[in-house]
Amino acid sequence: MNSLIQRTLIVLLGSAVSGMLQAQSLNGDPSSLFSNPRFYFTGGMDFAKAAQMQVPETAALNEPIPLFDSSRFFLEVYTGYDYSFLGDIVNGTKAWIPYANAVGDTGSASTNNSGILAGALFGLHLDKTSSLALDLGGVFPLGGNNWSVNGMGFQDSQTCDSILLDVSVDYRLNLLQSPGARTYVTAGAGWYHAIVSYTLVSPSAPCGGTFTGDTLGGTLGVGEEISLGPSVGLDVSVRGRYASFSQVSASSATALDGLDSSATGASSLSIYNYDQYPILVPTLNSYASANSSVIRNAMVDFSGIDATAAVAFYF
Repeated sequence: MNSLIQRTLIVLLGSAVSGMLQAQSLNGDPSSLFSNPRFYFTGGMDFAKAAQMQVPETAALNEPIPLFDSSRFFLEVYTGYDYSFLGDIVNGTKAWIPYANAVGDTGSASTNNSGILAGALFGLHLDKTSSLALDLGGVFPLGGNNWSVNGMGFQDSQTCDSILLDVSVDYRLNLLQSPGARTYVTAGAGWYHAIVSYTLVSPSAPCGGTFTGDTLGGTLGVGEEISLGPSVGLDVSVRGRYASFSQVSASSATALDGLDSSATGASSLSIYNYDQYPILVPTLNSYASANSSVIRNAMVDFSGIDATAAVAFYF
């Protein structure tokens, strides 16, 4: 019934408009309108048809746009695989075995560069093609860098685990995008914090402590974001990272203070060129300074590459 009333009103309105136009076309003679009543009917029908043709187009404009394509903010929770070079931690651990063999002992070492990357980022879409995000994450090792040596009536061993934490700001730029998907490049810069836990079990010179360091670094990568629903998506990415620490130290740790002795004090994780073997071991800062020709700070290189998958929420 309502539809019938609407159509009737449209026909009447169209008739009135058409009649007025015809009046003008007849040199302003209103009486001629009554001799042409068909003007009212045909003009009204044409007006009604034109109005009906606009209805589907108006309905389409009212359809909601998914948050994936129109959101202002987003939150991602991610995890994935990480490969870090680790530099002197890996190489200094390996060097203990040829050193042990050279003095008649036997042993083995196991090194690890792999870890789990996990974190979250909160982002703001600057416009339809770019965004900025605060990234809080960390790299947690899947294994340590360890060795064990057997000698004449003794056994020495090392355990070394390293963790990386970071706070960075990431910029994203969409290269390709379509409804429900976008391919982007990302670049980030931020603060990195390394935590290295070291223990050396030795009858003559036990060592141990937690050594930390800070540095600035950055990332560069590519990713693909896919809509899983109006407000949820999947984000997969691959990134390279630069984060190298020139020193990790402790205000108090048990560290080497002689060729075969240890003491507690301000220390750093070091590379000690002992009989030309660059072994990894903590040393007191005072002892390292006095023997700088053979002792230097260990470079802890957390540069590497990671592959992640994230669940994204848009709002």
